[in-house]
Amino acid sequence: MLHLTSRWLKRIISILLILVLCYTGAFIAFYKATDFATLQQRSQHLFQNHRVTFNTDIERRLFPRPTIILHDVNLYKNQEQKPLFNAKEIHIGIAWQSLWKKNTIEKLVITELSGSIYRKNETTWNISDLLLNTSTPHIFINRIYLHHALLTLHVDNTSDPIVFKDINLNARRQQLDFVFETDMQPQHPLWETLYITANGEASWFNQQLNLPIFNAQFRGTEQGHPFSGSLKNGVLITTNHFVAHHNVFTLNSERFHTNISTSIDNINNKNKRLNFKGINSNYDLNNNQRHYTGVATALHATLLNQTISSENLSLSFNYDDAHHNKFNIAFHGSGLWRNEEGLLLPDVEINSQQITPNNKIRFAINGKGKLQLFHLNHWQLQANGSFDKQPVDLKLQRQNHLISGDVVLDKLDLSNYLPEQDDTINQYPAWPERDLSVQLNLNVGTLKLPSLELNDINTTMYANAQQTEFNPFSAQLYGGNSTGYLRIENQTPLKINIRQNSQNVAIAPLMNDLFNFSYLSGTGQLNFELNTQGNTRQKILQTLSGSLKVDINQGQWKGINFAQLFKATFGNETSTPNTDTPYTPFKQLQMTSQIKNGISNNHIEANIMEPIAHLISKGQTQLDTGEIHNDIMIHSQNNVSLPIKLSGNIEHPNITLNYKKLTEENASTQDKQKAISDTLKQQWQWLQQ
Repeated sequence: MLHLTSRWLKRIISILLILVLCYTGAFIAFYKATDFATLQQRSQHLFQNHRVTFNTDIERRLFPRPTIILHDVNLYKNQEQKPLFNAKEIHIGIAWQSLWKKNTIEKLVITELSGSIYRKNETTWNISDLLLNTSTPHIFINRIYLHHALLTLHVDNTSDPIVFKDINLNARRQQLDFVFETDMQPQHPLWETLYITANGEASWFNQQLNLPIFNAQFRGTEQGHPFSGSLKNGVLITTNHFVAHHNVFTLNSERFHTNISTSIDNINNKNKRLNFKGINSNYDLNNNQRHYTGVATALHATLLNQTISSENLSLSFNYDDAHHNKFNIAFHGSGLWRNEEGLLLPDVEINSQQITPNNKIRFAINGKGKLQLFHLNHWQLQANGSFDKQPVDLKLQRQNHLISGDVVLDKLDLSNYLPEQDDTINQYPAWPERDLSVQLNLNVGTLKLPSLELNDINTTMYANAQQTEFNPFSAQLYGGNSTGYLRIENQTPLKINIRQNSQNVAIAPLMNDLFNFSYLSGTGQLNFELNTQGNTRQKILQTLSGSLKVDINQGQWKGINFAQLFKATFGNETSTPNTDTPYTPFKQLQMTSQIKNGISNNHIEANIMEPIAHLISKGQTQLDTGEIHNDIMIHSQNNVSLPIKLSGNIEHPNITLNYKKLTEENASTQDKQKAISDTLKQQWQWLQQ
């Protein structure tokens, strides 16, 4: 038994000695194969036109696999003193199968890699020759790990670089492809924090990088607001060719409650030409109580020499505000983008409209023209077509906070642009930007207002968030000429100031449209300066103040025949052959009015032709209700006077004689009073007609 135990003990000791000798021999052989000089020579052969340095203190482990640990590894481009990349530590785990098969690295671990990537010219980066090194011997790698890497990306020399901090990568081989996962923290002044995670599949063969599956997610904060998004596509990169297909990009930001979704069927870059096919982008955002949506589509786009050209480009923008106004505008045509010139749409079709809460359609534009968009605060637009179904020509431009240009419009009906009922909503046009100003030269063939019509308008409009002013303002007004200005101030309610000097104006249609007063006719001059505030016609009339002066020549006072009243009152001594006509002709009539808070104090003087007499009238008119109270005194050439009172509503006034004044000068019999009464009834019928 003792003899048997001794024999087994000798065998175990022999085996252990053999293992020790094998391990020692293997380690000595591994050590010699990976000494400092040998590793430097191999690295120089691996990275041609570059040189690699590392610390002479090389660690080696034989189990669980032969592993080399290099410290302070630097990769230099020849003749350069600053390394392209530096790694604190690199673990190279060599597969045991490398002893009898092809060279295989089972596990490559790079710790704290750092470096800079920058563009040397339009097509070359500082790492281009490193990636395109065709003489690099093929090495099979099964697993790659990157821990806490730091890379700085310089896109150009003028903008801040992007610093990718804390990059981690886990890539493992599955047949010919790698399945990878990575995360990092890019830093840039545009955002406060940003975290990116990505995963997918990748392969590298014959200087060709293929990522058939790539998924990335990101999240971060900018200006204190969180945002997030994703990118999905497949990518193929070769020496001079780049292809990305099935690209889908999303962005969600709480700053403006923004949601952007963009899909591009194919992105292809070859021979410095970048082609895009099947572009479709949607956005949705909320800002200052407005909700914006939009779509951009293009069948095809090309980028060449910093120039993007596009076919069948469509852009649409829509918004609705807190008052339920909806507005949309769309552009369609070919497009051209240059860095120095921005976006050019040389043959663009333009369509727009606003839909009010009561379903009125306003700002309806349909036209064709040219749009040059340098950026949102700098653009030029030339177009012709229709505005609210009326012909229009536009030449507009924006430079920083000023929009200027020329507008020629056949006809503009403002009935859709004025409020219909009294409310507390400020009706001043919604201003997109507080600092934005507008200066336009306007030429309008016909301007139709609820109570006025103007023709051949020429004016310059100055507008901003505080007020809109038309100055100077000239127009054809009922056959005459009118000049002056109009100012609308943005307050609640609106404040309006207007001044006009008009010559050779047809008074009857003017007075009827302005004040529903249709009893004076003739041609004359009209001068007024008025101010008011309100969002409806009634409020505007109730607060109207200012002055009005009317000078009429060769006209008629309709509905009243003063000759007939003279005949009925004084007999044949003042009779004329025209006592049956429903009007009184006059040679000249002058009216002045001082208006305060909707009440007009009137003074009228007229030279009447039938009978030949002089008329003086004083009274008051309540403009919003049309109530009048006027005392009229007519002095004939026969030294007799006729006192008349006008009262009631201006559309159908009551006409009576001032019997008190009349009887003070002449005793009136009952027969005369009956004749006068019959005459007044007849004239009342004329007024009713």
